[in-house]
Amino acid sequence: MARRYKELLDCPADNQWFKRIQRALAFLIWRFVHIKKYTKIYVLEKSGRDDEGAEIKRSLLEKNPIFLGDMTHIQTLVLEFMYIPDYPTVNYATNLMIQYGNTPGLEHFQALGYLFKGIVQYRTGDYEKSIANIKKALQLSCENRDLQAVVRSMFSLAQIHYSQNEMAKAVVLFKKCIERNKSLGNFNKLLATYSELSAAYLALGKYKSARKLIEFCLQHEKRLDQDNIAFLYYDLSELQMMTGNLVDARSALERCASAAKRAGNTVMQYAAMSLQSRLEEFSGNLSKAIELLRKSIDLQKELGTTEVLIDNMCQLVHLYILQNDLNRASDTLLAIELNPNISSIEEFEAQQKYYRAELAQSQDKHEEALEILDEVEEIFQDLDDTLMLTLIQLTRVESFVALKRIDEADEKISEIIKNAIENGAKVSEIRGRIIQSALYLRNHDLRKARSSSELAIKAARTAGYETFAEDAHDIMTRIGNLESALSHYDEVDRIQEDTKKDEISLDDIKAYIARAKSIASAVDS
Repeated sequence: MARRYKELLDCPADNQWFKRIQRALAFLIWRFVHIKKYTKIYVLEKSGRDDEGAEIKRSLLEKNPIFLGDMTHIQTLVLEFMYIPDYPTVNYATNLMIQYGNTPGLEHFQALGYLFKGIVQYRTGDYEKSIANIKKALQLSCENRDLQAVVRSMFSLAQIHYSQNEMAKAVVLFKKCIERNKSLGNFNKLLATYSELSAAYLALGKYKSARKLIEFCLQHEKRLDQDNIAFLYYDLSELQMMTGNLVDARSALERCASAAKRAGNTVMQYAAMSLQSRLEEFSGNLSKAIELLRKSIDLQKELGTTEVLIDNMCQLVHLYILQNDLNRASDTLLAIELNPNISSIEEFEAQQKYYRAELAQSQDKHEEALEILDEVEEIFQDLDDTLMLTLIQLTRVESFVALKRIDEADEKISEIIKNAIENGAKVSEIRGRIIQSALYLRNHDLRKARSSSELAIKAARTAGYETFAEDAHDIMTRIGNLESALSHYDEVDRIQEDTKKDEISLDDIKAYIARAKSIASAVDS
């Protein structure tokens, strides 16, 4: 039957309408022959056994490559297997779309085949081929004068620039998509593009612009599909987290995970798990944060999603450093460096090097850390990555403080705090104030040190950043220790005066001095 179906599709016909009738008739014959299997798929999916239903669809696709009597159905299957995800089956189906897209009337699906293939290649780490195939899809769409397909391909290229941290390029393309969607009158697509543009603004640290777009899109939530709803709530959660509201960040993240589950978007569910790990870190639950991230990494390895995997592993290095587990941090960094895809994207390699600097700093190798930071800063400047540049500046100032380069540290940290306040970047502001208080403490300016610590503690407690609150409280403890040490030194001065009157013994003087030195040494450490 499959051979007759193939012959029917391949028989020559000059009349385009006759070809369409042939394809429709062939598809009806195919559906009739496999009606039992389709009924079984329906029953399995209704009973919640989606995996078994997908397995039958996969077997039908592989045994009947001329399942293209209805190309739209192939397109639906491709999207379905992307979400599972089952990339080998997606590749098989997209090859069929490209092959049979040469048939007159099916050119649109050929362009779509190149687009889907490019998306899969990107997810699995083959970035050069990914961009080449998406550009091929864009070229074919232009030749077909298919404006909607042009926008779709342009949108995918913008997403790749976004995921590679090339935010300036992404913003330009997203804005072009917005212009074309307006001319097409496609409000739903327009909302989806606003959603992506808000994510780019968020990555650039433009929180006010991002919030404006996210809130606009969520006003029309009923018009969006579950995928876009999941993305919006993910971005909203990250926005709330960075601007100082962990309670609302958790609420938004729960809605993100629910929407991703309804959409069957496994990749997005795991991304939500990674973001939850960051929430736990800021809340002071390091063990829970590490547990979530390690689970996400194991799942990403199974899925083969290189981009998210490397990002998660870099974040895990950071958590191990916070936990003072430097051996595991070093081992994880080595695993990242050995990943064959790490050098294919400059941003990934730079991100890995940044965490190498963070590890060196935690080992008191501050000169080495500063050299690495200078190297990666140039890369992130080219990428226009505001968030990573701020992170680099904060880390650099910490090393300046440790090396007692007080003037350089003071100038930099004041600028960072000022910019953070202007942009509403609460995380950067609080971390900046903690570093500033440590700087003042190192310089023995206890009044300013206490003031900066109090501001940091207040902001951190209000936002729910328990990790930062504990760091600031630790600075306050050290300030108290130094004040205590100074009072002991004052007491020593008084005692020395008393010794001239033979009112106190030399052993008592030595005991006071030893106590003062002990406290001062603890402060310096």
